[in-house]
Amino acid sequence: MPELFLYARHDGLWEPRSEKALEFTKKNAGGAAVLNVSDDLRTSLQNRYLNGWVYTKQICKKLNDAGITTPIGSMWTRNTIHAVMQDQFLVQEEFLLNGRHHKVFESTASMGRKRFAEYCGQVSELVYSIWEIMIEDPRAEQDDIYYEMLSQIRK
Repeated sequence: MPELFLYARHDGLWEPRSEKALEFTKKNAGGAAVLNVSDDLRTSLQNRYLNGWVYTKQICKKLNDAGITTPIGSMWTRNTIHAVMQDQFLVQEEFLLNGRHHKVFESTASMGRKRFAEYCGQVSELVYSIWEIMIEDPRAEQDDIYYEMLSQIRK
C-alpha cells in the first residue's frame, strides 16, 4: 500500500492531498494508509516561501518573462513547476493498479525543516542546471516578507 495520500489538517481532520489521491481513496475504500509525519515539521511560512517566492516569483516569472513555455506550449504556473519538481525529487513509490501507472510522492507538508531546506536546495540546483535560473535571495529583491519566510528555513 502506498504511503502519504492524506495529510493532517490543523483542525485534526485528515484529507486527500489531490484529486488523484481522492480517486484512489474511493477506489480502495477500507484500505489502510501509513503516514510518516516528521516531528519537526516545516512551517506554513516555509511553505509560502516555496510556493510564493521560489516557484512563482522566481522560477515561473523568469521562465515566462524569457518566453520559455512548458513542453505543451503553455505558460509556466506554480502547479506545473511543482509537478516537475515532484517527479524529479519526491517520488517515493511507483506501482501499477488496475492497469494504470501510479506514483506516490513525498509531501512537502510532512517534511521536517532539514528535509525541506534540502528540497529547496535541490530545486534551486535543478533550475540552474536546466535554465540557468538563480533563485535570488529575497533580501536582494527588497522583499522583506519572503526574507522572513526564508529565515525560518535557515534556522
